[in-house]
Amino acid sequence: MERMVLVIGASGGVGAEVMRQLTAGGARVRALVRSAKSAQEVRGIAAGVVLGDLRDIPSLRTALTDVDHVFLATPQGPTAEYFTGALVEASTDLSPHIVRPSLLGADANSSVDLAKYHGRADRMLQQSGLPYTILRPHFLMQNFLGTFSDTIGSDGAFGAPMKDGAIGIVDMRDVAAVAAECLRGPGYAGRTYGITGPDAMTFHDLAGHISEAAGRHVRYLPQSSQQALESMTNAGMKVELAERLVQFYGLYASGHTNLVTNAVREVTGVSPRTFSLFAHEYAPLWG
Repeated sequence: MERMVLVIGASGGVGAEVMRQLTAGGARVRALVRSAKSAQEVRGIAAGVVLGDLRDIPSLRTALTDVDHVFLATPQGPTAEYFTGALVEASTDLSPHIVRPSLLGADANSSVDLAKYHGRADRMLQQSGLPYTILRPHFLMQNFLGTFSDTIGSDGAFGAPMKDGAIGIVDMRDVAAVAAECLRGPGYAGRTYGITGPDAMTFHDLAGHISEAAGRHVRYLPQSSQQALESMTNAGMKVELAERLVQFYGLYASGHTNLVTNAVREVTGVSPRTFSLFAHEYAPLWG
């Protein structure tokens, strides 16, 4: 039987895009999902769908049958290490190549929770003895299609506790393209890639690009940590997640992740999308 790629986290943004790109490139893809609803969402893309759970080792082993590459997307929280460990346990005698999206700034010893959780999960995979590739993307452009888009549309402004920190914001589709190439091509095991877009920009810069694309003035409003926390929770976000995100914004604001890498071009051979191109593509949302 032809071997295939197992995608865990197929119903998430990056996971779904990875699956689409792999399928478009002719790869056979199996999705591991937790519910019948999620199975229905991905059934038209994946060659096969398996109901299972990262908390259930037997279901993981079933999903891994005839699989030689795994894309593992874990939640953005303390379960990242646990779920990574579960896949490692299920894979020990199968030795698939595991590609795991982490985040830029991940560090097992960080005082910032999200960086620490992902850093510990990365370390577990690195020490597992399994072939692995770790992807550490920067802030995703698609974040501007959520809450930011709502306030841009209604108020002509968006807020964040970024101060004047610059970031190498990256399109999710470019992150998925790197992942897809690592999942279907040889030579990527043992590598860790920081993934950014082509430019480091402040949120003031991003507001300028949105303004130009939308044909109206859009402002970035710097927020304090408390203001950002209140905005997120008022929008319905759980307090624990909002606190982690505000804390992680502190890394951006401090300039800790002010860098640009060549990973997208190095792996895919194609330059990453610019934010200007992204803003024009989605200008109808902000006009």
